[in-house]
Amino acid sequence: ITVIPTVVPQHFKPRSKFPKNTKPVALHIGLAENKNLRRHAEALHGLDIQLLIIGEPSAADELLLKERTIKYTWRSKLSNAEMQQLYAQSDFLLFASTLEGFGMPIIEAQMVGLPVIASDIDPMREVAGDGGLLCDPLDSNSIRAAVTKLLAEPSLQKQIIASGFLNHERFAPAAAAKQLNNLYQNLK
Repeated sequence: ITVIPTVVPQHFKPRSKFPKNTKPVALHIGLAENKNLRRHAEALHGLDIQLLIIGEPSAADELLLKERTIKYTWRSKLSNAEMQQLYAQSDFLLFASTLEGFGMPIIEAQMVGLPVIASDIDPMREVAGDGGLLCDPLDSNSIRAAVTKLLAEPSLQKQIIASGFLNHERFAPAAAAKQLNNLYQNLK
């Protein structure tokens, strides 16, 4: 068996500058149960962080965020260009999901140059590679520790960004084409 990683869309580009937000902006993508909004809100409670949610929160989601005193905004039905802009304007991706088939936002964030906090479970662990700070998605204290560590250590942020740029190349069309070609050559 030969595993060749999936190819990710190449429309996301490195941001030209880092955001200058008055408070850190955590990008949260999706509102299905596995996207872990409840534990993200528990982890961010009491921290001076703006949560940017991609997706339209339900009344229950809004109540949860209000109870945890989370400052948030949300956007939905976005074009690729709008998503590029939101990645570029955020300080980090908070993607401590409890279940994913792949975890495309991890690679998208890495392509833009955004530090990633992801779940220390498969497949996110493998997809993030060295370009993500991993945490236990079932433990809001672990998520909070990852957030506070990332924000407290600018050198760690730079390291994760640099590793993310290298990591996302594994999922580029040229990398997949090369691996497929090698596979075909070895079958001869």
